[in-house]
Amino acid sequence: MPAVVVTTPLTGWFACAGQRGTGIAVALSLVGLLARTHPVVLVGTIGRELAHLGLRNWLATGAVEASCVAHLGASVAAGTPADLSKNRFALTTVGPSAALDEALAPAGRTVLRDLPSWPGEGEDWRRLGVPVLSFTGGFERFQTPDDLPAAVTSPALLATVEAAVARVVDVLVDEFAT
Repeated sequence: MPAVVVTTPLTGWFACAGQRGTGIAVALSLVGLLARTHPVVLVGTIGRELAHLGLRNWLATGAVEASCVAHLGASVAAGTPADLSKNRFALTTVGPSAALDEALAPAGRTVLRDLPSWPGEGEDWRRLGVPVLSFTGGFERFQTPDDLPAAVTSPALLATVEAAVARVVDVLVDEFAT
């Protein structure tokens, strides 16, 4: 059976606790949760600031057959719980789905569909031709030296996003993966 790919970039500007660190934290926790019911591959790449060089090189190897991709881009769980819906969205390759929208609601994401191009690594992942959900966004300390752990997230916020992404993966696998 093809694997669920959980992916996040590992590098960014400055300390990147919220910009990159929250994606790493959610990805690591999510892999353990999803592995109970799905084959899972965790992909962390470098070179995001260099035209996604690490990801593009990894994808060129054809190293994995994916059923779906959950890409945890910038600032997936940065800020405060009240900040969840500010400047954050999820891009998807799948059509309208009440179950998908419901799964994303607790994470405060606006779902964008049918965009001609995507920002960040999500654009590269969608070329696989499988269902992709790409989380991205920003927050007030995005790409600043003030992006430090104590100021940019909380265990509650990380747990909220992790639970939403886990539900999204179940929807992608159940409704859309081939």
